[in-house]
Amino acid sequence: MVDQTISSSNRNLSSVYMGLYRWLQGRDPLQYIEKDASVVPSPLEFDTQNDAISLFAFGLPGDGHKMNSDYGRIHSECWNGSRSEKYVFKDVVESLIHKRDRYINGELVTVGKEKRETMPLSDFLGNSVRSLFNSQDPLHVMISRNSGITMSHFVYPLIMNFVSKEETANEYYLILVSDFKSGQYSNNDQDDKYTLYSLISGKSHIMAYFERQIKSMRAPFVQAEYLHFQAGDLGARGVRLIHKDIVMKSQLYLNSSLELSQKSGSQFNLSDANITFDKDKATTIDSIGIVSIRYPLICRYAYEF
Repeated sequence: MVDQTISSSNRNLSSVYMGLYRWLQGRDPLQYIEKDASVVPSPLEFDTQNDAISLFAFGLPGDGHKMNSDYGRIHSECWNGSRSEKYVFKDVVESLIHKRDRYINGELVTVGKEKRETMPLSDFLGNSVRSLFNSQDPLHVMISRNSGITMSHFVYPLIMNFVSKEETANEYYLILVSDFKSGQYSNNDQDDKYTLYSLISGKSHIMAYFERQIKSMRAPFVQAEYLHFQAGDLGARGVRLIHKDIVMKSQLYLNSSLELSQKSGSQFNLSDANITFDKDKATTIDSIGIVSIRYPLICRYAYEF
């Protein structure tokens, strides 16, 4: 879950938080968000033994007129050409993304500390998650005092670079909280790209390197939109990220006839069938099933073989 340094003076911030707080615990969020403007999927069934929640703040404090700030430092090193494109990219990513608390195996892992504390999910959501919505986060305080930038268009895939390589998962859910003024809601994402272009002093070769790196980082995942909570001028957008390694890249082909013979009532026997498909060496097939559909309803999952 990533926060976009929203001002605490926005009255809709608490509504978005309460909607997420309830939904993440399997409860109805609609009393806090706009029903007609929101997309609410089935509640996420959080498994404390296998799932984890990681919190991040995303932004860069300071501006070009304050060279002692993160923004000023990066702008200066690009202006005078003292650093390589690779160095600047790494510097920008590490300066934009700020790790916060995690919840894993039913425990709170406080950022910057090795200490773990056992707690229920509701307490984590009520304390650690809430801190990203009340402008008490250190990044929020720095930006409110010294100005700064946020670029939600670049949250994904940059945030995936901070996922521990020792913790593998088939899929990730990225929830981004932001207003409607940045790349999260811009079809062309031009505002955030202009912001980045200004940050790197308009150096086209650095911009080209950024675009190549971002394209490469996005390559391993298939994106699927699945959630949108709206409260006034604030939104929480959810994206499901699925590893392409577990997505079938080919179609199934039925190479024989398929016949049903009635046993009794609504029970039928299904004849043997020959099914083929292409697969690479990295793909393992666990099972193949047949689903009976009477549009738009799924009637039943017949069997797997």
